[in-house]
Amino acid sequence: MVWTKQSVSELARDNIIRVTFTKSDGTERVMVCSLMEQFLPPIMEDSETMTKDNPNVLAVMDLVARNWRSFRINSIIHVEKVETI
Repeated sequence: MVWTKQSVSELARDNIIRVTFTKSDGTERVMVCSLMEQFLPPIMEDSETMTKDNPNVLAVMDLVARNWRSFRINSIIHVEKVETI
């Protein structure tokens, strides 16, 4: 399957997902992440902290590291829904 930023972000908004992707150094990484509201920190209103959206990169909440992480959409190997962390 060819994943798009929209399809992965829609899946992550409603689910916990496991994403396998290739990091920029060539190693493979598996990340359990989500964009579900209950896992996200409060939104900051400070415009200086806002970043420009990159259509090739998706930022998600890494549920193991408990911090924001991102990956390139074209580096995705596999995406699946998971029931628990």
